[in-house]
Amino acid sequence: MPTKTEQTINRILTIAERVATPLSLSVVDVRFSQQGRRKSLEVTISKPKGPVSLSDCEKLSRELEALIDAEADADGHPLIEGAFVLEVQSPGIERQLKTEREFSVFAGRQVKVLVKEKIGDLGLSFTGILGGLCSGKVLISQAKPLIENGRSAKSKSNHKKNKPGAEKAPGAETSVAEVNVDQKNIASAPYGNSRKSLMRNERGTPET
Repeated sequence: MPTKTEQTINRILTIAERVATPLSLSVVDVRFSQQGRRKSLEVTISKPKGPVSLSDCEKLSRELEALIDAEADADGHPLIEGAFVLEVQSPGIERQLKTEREFSVFAGRQVKVLVKEKIGDLGLSFTGILGGLCSGKVLISQAKPLIENGRSAKSKSNHKKNKPGAEKAPGAETSVAEVNVDQKNIASAPYGNSRKSLMRNERGTPET
C-alpha cells in the first residue's frame, strides 16, 4: 500500500499534468526533498518542442500552487502540511534517464548513451532515438557511434589497433537501425538539452 507521502505525490502529479498539458509541457518528475528544516516540492517539466523557458516554469508554478492550495486530503487537511518551497524546473543538461516515467516522457527524442560494456560496432558511447523502456531493456533506434573531435570512439579504438594506413575512410561509421540495451549496462544517459530553468516560490509560514 502506498505511503501517505507517495499518495500525496501521486495527487500532485495528477494536478501538475492537468496544468502542464494545456501549456504544451510534460511532467517528468515530482518529488519532495528536505534541506535542514526546509521542505521543498520539486516539479521537473519538459517541453517536447524546444527548451523549457523561465516563463514556462512561472506559468506552471502559478497555476499549480493555486490548485495545491485549494486541494485537501481525505481528512480535510491541506494537501501539503506546513511551509514548503515549490520549485518548478527543467531537467538541465546533465539530467539522467532513470525512471520508467522518464523513459516514457522522452521517447522519440535523441539521447546520448554511455554503456559499461561495449555493444558491437557502437562501442561504449553512441547516440540514437529513444524508443522507451520495456522489461529492463532500453530501445534505441538509428544508433550511431558518438563523434568526438571529428572521430568516433570506435574509430579511435580501431586507430590504435590498426597499422598506419589501415584506418577506415572518414565518414565510414556504423549505423544500427535498432538496438536493445540492458538498462543495467547503461552507465549514463543524459537527456537534458539546455541549461536548467528554475522558478522557486516559498509557500506558507515556516514552523517555529
